[in-house]
Amino acid sequence: MNYKNREFVSTKDLKNNLEKHLDYISQDPFNRLVIVRGGKKEAVMIPISEYEHIKSVADYMEEQEIAQIIQERINTKEKVSNEEIIKKRAKEEQAELERWERGVELASKDKEYQKFSKD
Repeated sequence: MNYKNREFVSTKDLKNNLEKHLDYISQDPFNRLVIVRGGKKEAVMIPISEYEHIKSVADYMEEQEIAQIIQERINTKEKVSNEEIIKKRAKEEQAELERWERGVELASKDKEYQKFSKD
């Protein structure tokens, strides 16, 4: 994942300037901060609206996956082990995560372009 230099914040800076960073995060649903501790990326701070959106999408996807598993089991005449289903789902989830990450990255680049073209 690509981050802009201005998105990185140390734990010390975050502690000393929390209000400023919260203001930045709350200005735009695409704003984010990468929290760095000891030179290592530890966490990402995003607006609550974005977190709630991501969580609701994840919950919906999980519900759809469960419904699909149930439907596959109803429709199949042969026995399929839980391990086989889990392996298949893990591959599908990894592919979906990669597609989602590419989409977020493209949306971020598009947003940067839009800001640049306005200036």
